[in-house]
Amino acid sequence: MTKSPDTVVMKESRRFELDFSYIDCVCSVLFCVALWLRSCKRAQAGKPHAWVVHNACHYFGIFAFFADYVLYYHVQGTRTVEYPNGDEPMGPFGNFLFFFWFDWINGAVIVMWAMLVCEDLLMVDARASKFTRIHAKNAWIESDDRAPLWMFVVVPLWFWSTPPLSRFELLPLDNRLLLVTRPSEKDKYWMLMVVFMVVMKAMMGMSFKQVLRVLLSGIGCGLIHHAPLFFFGMRGYSSPKALIVTLCTEWPAIMMGLFVITKFLCGLGSPVSKVSMEESKRGRRTGFALFALVLAFGCMGTKASVRGIIYEIMPYVPAKPYQ
Repeated sequence: MTKSPDTVVMKESRRFELDFSYIDCVCSVLFCVALWLRSCKRAQAGKPHAWVVHNACHYFGIFAFFADYVLYYHVQGTRTVEYPNGDEPMGPFGNFLFFFWFDWINGAVIVMWAMLVCEDLLMVDARASKFTRIHAKNAWIESDDRAPLWMFVVVPLWFWSTPPLSRFELLPLDNRLLLVTRPSEKDKYWMLMVVFMVVMKAMMGMSFKQVLRVLLSGIGCGLIHHAPLFFFGMRGYSSPKALIVTLCTEWPAIMMGLFVITKFLCGLGSPVSKVSMEESKRGRRTGFALFALVLAFGCMGTKASVRGIIYEIMPYVPAKPYQ
């Protein structure tokens, strides 16, 4: 039995009017400002790692912008922007601003939501001594340090509200229709998920529940980002199976990678302990190595997939002729 072409998604596409991007951009910028103010307040109160979530998410946005706009759009040409209705295309500066919102601002906000869900896990080193863990837990007081409830509610609320709002005739800001397309690289996401899951268990000593929370936060990102686009007909597929595969791969891989790299680069060691300082340096080296791995996967393009790897290897595999 052959699979439906709609189930095996070879390309990820997103079809929307530019009104959608204006509404989402305003909401995203306001949320970024709110998180910046929260980070300032935590830093003034002397909270450890006050800027970790804020900075890590914007670093991810910069990376996403570089990968999508520079690498995929300009260098490899695998990211395309089309105008199905024959509308006037955006100029070079317009394209720059579009991808700045599409990748940096919008992408940073989505992972901000997930990182706030897992923020307390960044404060605890599961491999540390009992005294160190108690000290770390004392540095995180759930009732005081957890982000306010509205931050967890407002992000999914506006992501699910923006598609219908952008179709109102009261908002004729820019009704040019865009079709944004890129290759679907599910194999790459699966491989990275396995790598980061092994790192979290073997190198970080995280419990099953902790790993599961990071994984579920990634699925939550998919429910915030992909699900409304799917249910409002803005995706290039209509198969529920394709949606489930997307929800369980793309954002979980991104979130697990961002969490692991951020936790390594934070440096949980105490500056007064030589051993802890060495562990922090080792952790930072590991974090940079994992980032280099992710960057290499991005630069390889479609070759960084099971199918691509097989195609690359097969010409060098010796074979015997058969009658």
